[in-house]
Amino acid sequence: MDSYRTARQYACARFTEKKSEFIGYIKPIETEAEALAFISETADKHSDATHNVYAYINLEGNVVRFSDDGEPQGTAGMPVLEVLNREQLRGVVVVVTRYFGGILLGAGGLVRAYARAAKAALDAAGVAVFSKYRIFKLDCEYSLGSKLKYELPRRDAEIVGLGYTDLVNIVIKVAPENEKSVSDYVADCSGGKVELQLIGEKYCE
Repeated sequence: MDSYRTARQYACARFTEKKSEFIGYIKPIETEAEALAFISETADKHSDATHNVYAYINLEGNVVRFSDDGEPQGTAGMPVLEVLNREQLRGVVVVVTRYFGGILLGAGGLVRAYARAAKAALDAAGVAVFSKYRIFKLDCEYSLGSKLKYELPRRDAEIVGLGYTDLVNIVIKVAPENEKSVSDYVADCSGGKVELQLIGEKYCE
C-alpha cells in the first residue's frame, strides 16, 4: 500500500433525531489495539448511554470490525462501516453513542442516523492522505555534508535527522519514486563512496 486515506484528527459531532441524541466520535489509528482502547474509553465515558456502536479498519493486516451494540442487526455498526468504506478510509475508528429518547426510529431511520453520525464526525475531522516514504541514513565527510544539507531538500529528500561524529550523519525521508534519483545524486557527489542505508519506512501526510 503506497498511500491511504484516513481521518485527519480526532473529532466528534452530535445531533438529535426524534429525541434520541447521537454523538459520533472518530480517530485515526495505526493498530487494532489503539482502536479497541478508543472504543473502551468512549464506552466508559458514556456508560449511561443506550448504545455505543463502533466500526474500525486498522492498518496492520487491514482488520475490519464493527458492532451494533444491541441495536437491531445491520442497522448500526454496518452503516458506520459503510461510510468508512465509501470514503475509502483506512487506519480509522468510529464510535457512535446513542441516548434513546423514547421514540422508535425503525430500521431505516437507525441506518440513516448512524451513517449520518459517522459522516458528521468525519466531516469535522477532515480527511488526510498518507503516503509511504522510505527513511535512509548516510554518513559522509564534513566537506560533503555541507553540500548535501543544502542540496538534498532541493532534490525531494527531506532531512529528518542530523548528527555529528567523526562524520556527518544525515537521515532523510524520500518518496519511493524519488529514491533512485536521490541515490544517484549522492553517489555522484561522493564519487561512489557514500550510499543510502535503508533504516525504515513511514507513512506521512
